[in-house]
Amino acid sequence: GGPPTATELSPGDAVAATFGIGFALNDQTSLTLSYQQEHVFGAFADRKAIKGSDYDFGSFNFGVGYQISKRVSINLGVGIGEGPNTPVAKILFDIPIRFSAF
Repeated sequence: GGPPTATELSPGDAVAATFGIGFALNDQTSLTLSYQQEHVFGAFADRKAIKGSDYDFGSFNFGVGYQISKRVSINLGVGIGEGPNTPVAKILFDIPIRFSAF
C-alpha cells in the first residue's frame, strides 16, 4: 500500500555466444545445428542492485531448409531450452520468397 513512488529502473546488460554448423545434403536441402548461451547481468533500482536478478539461459537449435524453386524455399527450426529460465521449446516455420525488380 501507500502512495506510488517514482523509481529509476535499469535492466541488466547481456552477453551472448552462439556456435553452430550448417551443411548441405544436396543442392536443395540443408541442415543446421547450433547452441546459444546468454548471460543477463543484474538489474538496478534507484542505483541499488536487485538481488537475484541475474540469470543464464541456453538453447539447442536444429533446422532444415528446402529450396522449392529459385524464388521460394521452406525453413523449419526447432529450439530446445536448457535451464530453468529458458522456454522449453520453440518452433519456427518460414517461407522466404525472393522478389526481383528486374
